[in-house]
Amino acid sequence: MENVQDIYELSPMQHGLLFDSVTAGDSGMYLIQLEYFFKGKLSVPEFERAWQQTIDHNPILRTCFHWEGMPKPLQVVQNDAELSLTFEDWSELSAEEREQRATEFREADRRRGVEFENAPLMRLALFQEGEDAFRLVWTFHHILMEGWSASLVLAEVRTRYSALMSGETATVAEHRSYRDFVSWFQEQDRTTAEAYWRSELEGLESPTHPGIDRSSSGMHAPVREFDERRLELSAEASQALLSFAKNHSLTPNTLMQGAWAVLLSRYAGEQDVVFGTMVSGRSVPLEGVETIIGLFVNLLPTRVGVGADEALVGWLQRLQERQVRQREFEYLSLADVKRWSDVPAGLPLFESLLVFENWAGDLTVADWAPGLEVRDVRGHHGSPGHPMMLTVVPGPQLSMTITYDRHRFDADAIERLLANLNVLLEALPVDPNRRLADLPLLSEAEGKLLDGFNDTATDDGMAGCVHEQVAAQAVLRPDAVALRFEQRVLSYAELRDMVQGMAARLSREGVGRGSIVALCVDRSPEMVAMLLAVLELGAAYVPLDPAYPAARIAYILEDCGASVLVTETDILSELADHGARVILLDAPGEPGADGSAPSGDATAFSGEELAYVIYTSGSTGNPKGVEVTHCALSNFIDSMRREPGLTADDVLVAVTTLAFDIAGLELYLPLTTGAQLVLASRSATADASSLTALLEDTGATVMQATPATWRMLIQVEWPGRRGLKVLCGGEALPPELVTDLRPLCRELWNMYGPTETTIWSALTRVESGERVTVGRPIGNTQVHILDDTLARLPIGVTGELYIGGAGLARGYRGRADLTAEKFVPDPYRDDASARIYRTGDLARLHPDGALEILGRIDHQVKIRGFRIELGEIEATLARHDGIAETVVLARNDGRTGTRLVAYMVSPVGVSPDLGELRTVLRESLPEYMVPAVFVPLDEMPRTPNGKLDRSALPAPDALRPQLEQGFEAPRTPVEKKIAEIWLTVLDVDRVGVHDNFFDLGGHSLLLLPVTDELQRAFDLRMIASELVHPTLGQLAALCEERMAKPEGPAPAGLMRRIYDAVRGSSPINGDGTQDLD
Repeated sequence: MENVQDIYELSPMQHGLLFDSVTAGDSGMYLIQLEYFFKGKLSVPEFERAWQQTIDHNPILRTCFHWEGMPKPLQVVQNDAELSLTFEDWSELSAEEREQRATEFREADRRRGVEFENAPLMRLALFQEGEDAFRLVWTFHHILMEGWSASLVLAEVRTRYSALMSGETATVAEHRSYRDFVSWFQEQDRTTAEAYWRSELEGLESPTHPGIDRSSSGMHAPVREFDERRLELSAEASQALLSFAKNHSLTPNTLMQGAWAVLLSRYAGEQDVVFGTMVSGRSVPLEGVETIIGLFVNLLPTRVGVGADEALVGWLQRLQERQVRQREFEYLSLADVKRWSDVPAGLPLFESLLVFENWAGDLTVADWAPGLEVRDVRGHHGSPGHPMMLTVVPGPQLSMTITYDRHRFDADAIERLLANLNVLLEALPVDPNRRLADLPLLSEAEGKLLDGFNDTATDDGMAGCVHEQVAAQAVLRPDAVALRFEQRVLSYAELRDMVQGMAARLSREGVGRGSIVALCVDRSPEMVAMLLAVLELGAAYVPLDPAYPAARIAYILEDCGASVLVTETDILSELADHGARVILLDAPGEPGADGSAPSGDATAFSGEELAYVIYTSGSTGNPKGVEVTHCALSNFIDSMRREPGLTADDVLVAVTTLAFDIAGLELYLPLTTGAQLVLASRSATADASSLTALLEDTGATVMQATPATWRMLIQVEWPGRRGLKVLCGGEALPPELVTDLRPLCRELWNMYGPTETTIWSALTRVESGERVTVGRPIGNTQVHILDDTLARLPIGVTGELYIGGAGLARGYRGRADLTAEKFVPDPYRDDASARIYRTGDLARLHPDGALEILGRIDHQVKIRGFRIELGEIEATLARHDGIAETVVLARNDGRTGTRLVAYMVSPVGVSPDLGELRTVLRESLPEYMVPAVFVPLDEMPRTPNGKLDRSALPAPDALRPQLEQGFEAPRTPVEKKIAEIWLTVLDVDRVGVHDNFFDLGGHSLLLLPVTDELQRAFDLRMIASELVHPTLGQLAALCEERMAKPEGPAPAGLMRRIYDAVRGSSPINGDGTQDLD
């Protein structure tokens, strides 16, 4: 121990860096490499001596760290620490070779890390690159110092080198040691600081995500590897920012924090944002603190409210006032601050860092010594410890570098983020009173790109209303097959005659322009003809599925105000009383019998007339009627004819119930094109074998269906059809279904669109292995990703999807309030009457204009502070061979609180092991995204439209879940007591010896009451993390061991004696050393 000069505890900042490095197993995690390029004559021996003298003079540079076997880590100042300097001559290498060698050296040097137990935690490498050219790489661990201190060290080395070269004695000022700061910190009363931070972070439950993750939830990339992208603000913009700051008594740092807060707010879609900021840590009332060499810089949260209507300058001034207030408490550790927040354990306080480099010193020192100068300096930092870090260096041109986790973020996304930040910074000085919501993010180029994505105008114009187009086909190809149904075949001429006869019957019942006709019939050629007849008369139809509950049908009939109900004898007997006149489609002498044409001009009406009113589920519990016009329907059909495309040679099999709006494509697209429509019976649509036979027997070339129907075919090992064009829509198309379906067909198309924008609004052709998107908008349709203020969001940023264009419905029938809420004025068109529809879907645009749907806004949940996109869990589960279909819900079922419940349907004859499922999920998802409960189902509940009915999913029972390990009852008193405690908080019927707390549905918040109960039951000190991995039996063994040895093992050996010395049992000598043999 002769080489020990001093021993003292770590500062909170040092403790955090040591903890991160040790737990990550990466001692190079926080290494800093500064690279200097010297020009002139350099004496290597004197250069090395100058550095060694500086180390000898500064205790922090002779400090090492010990923690094994200790109650808490300690830093030990050695009397002597020998500098390591590597010298190599690279003079014969080309410039390119030197750069390659330098890169390889830095990477190897970083992988080498440091030995925390041996000082100094720094080293030098000097490379001669010419007669008077040298490259220095100075590597040190951040636990020793930050940039401010590094500039002080560099200044001292320079002074000593100059003195050595001139043969003089260096004059170096004495300064306080880092120990003084640690002592000052230990004397502080943290009560006021704790109150401040609790108030500052009150109500904050989760970090602000940057919002451009490869994954929609982010936060769980398996490894972290970092890359950088840089941006320099123009000299003019930089000067404008400085002038703006000066004129309004603001610091450049405040401007950067404000800009970053606005950008994060837009990217994350939140008005309350939090990010990390580096603070100097030298605002403490300690004399001479500015000259102490050590780690002062601290990482702390900055929470900012970004109100859309706030005026810029006033908001920035308030932000700066909060910064000043925070300086009083910036010496506290991030761990303490995190503990005083409401953010759950296991979740970081923030996801991004902002580092504003404003050191008092200079790391460049151009004039190093007579005849020697520094031409350039480059910094290479280790992992920032967080997924994204923005480093800002002030100067004539503001320089910004983003260090990012490249497993989590795309390089292109980071480039776009920097471009958006550039636009925002240039806009700050323009108008000090501008609302925050009015600050721009999009560059002119990005705005034009978004406009280009929406340039969907078609030149051919509307080809006429749907019924007109069908009538035209009867003239062009009267004898061609128009429709097949079971054994019946109708030509276009025959279909035309049937339509005219039905129109005549409807006309005699008073149906005409503006009438509402409800249609509740089974699938048949008469159903198709009746639809066309209604349209010919200028009336609108309301489709009703006979499978609907009678109460639902009654509500729709009353709400739509139908004057006529077309139905069939068997169905009529099941319907409730209503006021509509009834036309029976199957009665003798009823519609279509005489083939006569209706009187008067049946087609003399505007395209803005209603074509149909279709009812969709409503949030109030009652369905709402969406009013779709002829113009919207015709635009859709015309666009579908172009893409995905249909010709007169095609045969389309229609399988969708009329009450689902996507049936409009199946019925009208073939009939307006001259193709053949094959109408599948209700029984065929529900039976995979019958549907397979129908596809083969009719020579089908096109079929549209929901994912559920395609899964049904795949599950019976449908061999596919090489010439079939598959259209899939109505629900999200899972990647695994693409993998299964794509080899079975000629083309696979993904279709997307809400009922309110007329069936489909976007589509794309899909291939296996590609990211599943819904492609680009159809003809005369625009899509926008907007924030809460209806401002366009940058490419790649998630927001709410709005749709505009020719496909927009008129609105909701009889619901002016809801129409005004959902159909809002279009701010991106000059037409004052133009509107856009608010879909409620989360989406983002890809750089190629493809639209990716990320789920419903109301399906994104927060559980214990974690923001979770349920679709991501579903997609991960669906990749398992033992799961054919799955859905995940967040359910609050009482004392267990809100938890994730996974419902799953397995292939026939397959029963997946739930323990294995959990293991597989944990390989790619964080613990908080692993469902607590798995509920096997024979089939998913569905609406009559074939969509998943989430409201019908059953609540999970309270039985112990099926686990990989079998059940074995608790045996010992300790095991039984632990089981009793677990049963009080877990909603299960029993607990076994081999069960894990989390596998039974436990979560992090339930650990705390369990830990408290265990401590009371066994009079032991325990921490919640000890419950995470062990089984009940293992936990019981741990408790029994603790009870047998209540004090636990004591620190031993040399470091135990060091610890005792610090505690006072061994005196410190006057020279700071200690007699320890």
